[in-house]
Amino acid sequence: IRTIDALQGLIHDIQKADLIAVDLETTSIKALEADIVGISFSLAAHSGYYIPVEFPEKELAVDLNLDLILEHLKPELENLDNFFCGQNIKYDALVLSRYGIKLNNIAFDTMVAEYLIHPEKNSYKLDYLSLDYLNYKMVPIEDLIGSGLHQKTMAEVPLEYISYYAAEDADVTYQLSAILKERLKKNNLSKPYNEIELPLI
Repeated sequence: IRTIDALQGLIHDIQKADLIAVDLETTSIKALEADIVGISFSLAAHSGYYIPVEFPEKELAVDLNLDLILEHLKPELENLDNFFCGQNIKYDALVLSRYGIKLNNIAFDTMVAEYLIHPEKNSYKLDYLSLDYLNYKMVPIEDLIGSGLHQKTMAEVPLEYISYYAAEDADVTYQLSAILKERLKKNNLSKPYNEIELPLI
C-alpha cells in the first residue's frame, strides 16, 4: 500500500471483514521503545497487505507518511465493530498506544491460545505454529536482518522483502486463529480463554 487511494481501498475492505489480523514491524522488541517500520493486515487466508513506513527506497514515489497512515487507520483500529487477531497482540497494542491509538476489540491471540492448548512447549513462535498447524515454512527473520554483530534493523530491509515477510506474518496469524479457536473448543478451553486470558490481554 503506497498511495492514499490504496489505503482507502484497504480501509473499505477492513470495514467489511469479519476478522482482521494485524501485525506491526518495528525497530525494537521492546514495545515502549519501538518505532513503527510498517503495518500489515490480513482479512482472508492466503492474502495480506503491507503499509510501509520506513524503508531504504524512501526516495521512491510514496504518498504516505506515518501521521497520515495512522490518521486514516485510527478510526478502524478503535472501531468496536471490528475484531482483531494477532500473534502476541499485546505488543502491537502497546506500540499503538504510544501513538495515541487504543486497539479495541482484540478477539484472538494465537500465541496465548497455543499456550493454553500446549502449556508444555518451550516456544510459541509463529514460525513453529505455522509448521505445526499449516505445514508451512515461513521466511526466517534472519534472512532479512541477519544475526549477531552484522544484524540490521527492519527499517533497512528492502521493500520487496519486508512486504512479503510482513504480509506473510499477518496471513499465517489469520489462518491459525481459525484453527486454534477450534482446538480450544475441542479441548474445552474456550471458557478460560475467553473469560481469563482474553481480558488479561
